[in-house]
Amino acid sequence: MTTPKPESRGGSALPKIAVVMAIVVLLLFFVVCGGIFAVFGTVVGVGWWGSTSPAQQANVEATRLRIMEVEQSLHLYALTHDGQYPTTSEGLEEMKRNGWGSVDTVYIDAWGHKLQYFHPGSHEYRVEIVSLGRDGQTGGEGFDADIYSWDNP
Repeated sequence: MTTPKPESRGGSALPKIAVVMAIVVLLLFFVVCGGIFAVFGTVVGVGWWGSTSPAQQANVEATRLRIMEVEQSLHLYALTHDGQYPTTSEGLEEMKRNGWGSVDTVYIDAWGHKLQYFHPGSHEYRVEIVSLGRDGQTGGEGFDADIYSWDNP
């Protein structure tokens, strides 16, 4: 009498290990390449998927809103100070010294750079507020471009 052989459970372990290793390699590839593309996208302002970075676009819009807010505060300041705006040399800090804004008020853009203030402004405007963009340098293109109060939509 022969003893029955136990049923086979799928053959060798080598193919199973190979499949698991392939999955692990693919996951690592997406993690590593996704990280590289995310860093690259942050540097050039493009997401790893090849489109404009939503975070940087949000910073542009937040900066535009901040400039509009500061500009409105300046106009209200002038209304209560016989139509006089702070001079360029006095800057935005003059508003804080005269009770406009708390001591904690900081006039910065969404990238953490101080907003520039000019009175009189260019383009025949009474005041001009400028963000130097993501790079904090004059000029630039894309997200590094300067944002002007007179150019706010």
